[in-house]
Amino acid sequence: MFNEQTKRTLILGVVCSLLLLLTSYLGVTNDFKNATFDLFSRYLNPETPTDAGISSNIVIVEIDQRSLDDINKEGINWPWPRQIYAPLIEYLSQAQAVFVDVLFTEASSYGYEDDRLFSDAIKNNNNVYMPIFLTKSYYELSEKDKILLNKISIKSDIETLRTFKSVITPIDLIKDAVVSSGNVTLAPDDDGIYRRMSFFFRLDEYVVPHFLVNFLLSKNIITLKNGELYSGNKKVPIENGNAILNYYSKEQAFQSLSASHIIKSYLDSQQSKTPIISKDFFKDKIVLIGLTAPGLYDLRPTTVASVSTGINIHATTIDNFYNNRFFKKVPNLILYLLIIAICFISIYYILQSHSLIRNLSYFVIVFSVITVGDIILSSPRK
Repeated sequence: MFNEQTKRTLILGVVCSLLLLLTSYLGVTNDFKNATFDLFSRYLNPETPTDAGISSNIVIVEIDQRSLDDINKEGINWPWPRQIYAPLIEYLSQAQAVFVDVLFTEASSYGYEDDRLFSDAIKNNNNVYMPIFLTKSYYELSEKDKILLNKISIKSDIETLRTFKSVITPIDLIKDAVVSSGNVTLAPDDDGIYRRMSFFFRLDEYVVPHFLVNFLLSKNIITLKNGELYSGNKKVPIENGNAILNYYSKEQAFQSLSASHIIKSYLDSQQSKTPIISKDFFKDKIVLIGLTAPGLYDLRPTTVASVSTGINIHATTIDNFYNNRFFKKVPNLILYLLIIAICFISIYYILQSHSLIRNLSYFVIVFSVITVGDIILSSPRK
């Protein structure tokens, strides 16, 4: 019924397809796929929101080396007294939200008054979000911890794949002052790269949201429908509890300011001087404060940078929600059909041609088609 050429094509095509499908199913090629994804992100993603045609309202305030040096000139060493943060927080009072990605888990060594000044500034602003840190270690929850968890936990029935035993929270004065809170525990992929983000976590009977989620819910940027997360009217593409982040290719893609410049602007404005940065600049901005000075933060490699910070990952997450920029994976069925088609076409072509150069040229073309197709199919849906 079939000639010899057709039989060989069918047999070799089936064997090739089964082998490739098996390696794909077992994850044998995951490292290659991740490396390719990172390469595309570095060289094909827009550098900044502006390059993507987006008007971003995200501002990162860095506690960087310049800030440490500037404050040190005033005779104040790190760690700073809490009251140093008070003018910084107050100057951001017109922002939509201020996310402080710093854990204040112990009372200030400068005494109760130091903590009180800081907590008063947080309470007066009514726009400050502080993190909690979920942990696999067990710590007994205090009554204040339980009150905070009740306040911030998600009441909707939503799937959580990551479970924790306890939580590390800010001191009580800060717990009472913040608008809301959420988890900042980040998990990298198996190769140590931070490509994905989880948004909901389980702690006993509580569903604890990610650090940013309660703010986004309050502004209706995201919604929960039947246990699913939506950004606008589009379902957020979540697989195995994670969404794939879409980073900009420039390491510092968002506008960044030194914390010391904002503190100086506050002091100048109090003395009727022209500040470096106007307080009105922060009106309706989303501000994220984090540690970026060498030695003050964990190294967090991302798809576009070998060294990045948690605050940059959070900024990317907000950007992805506001602009529906999460990557959507190609359905497995499409990938498997593509593998089978390529196997049969490749085997047929090779059996027809005995020229090494022609065969190599063919594989280059096929690889290019697969690569471009994968980028198009996996790109964010608007």
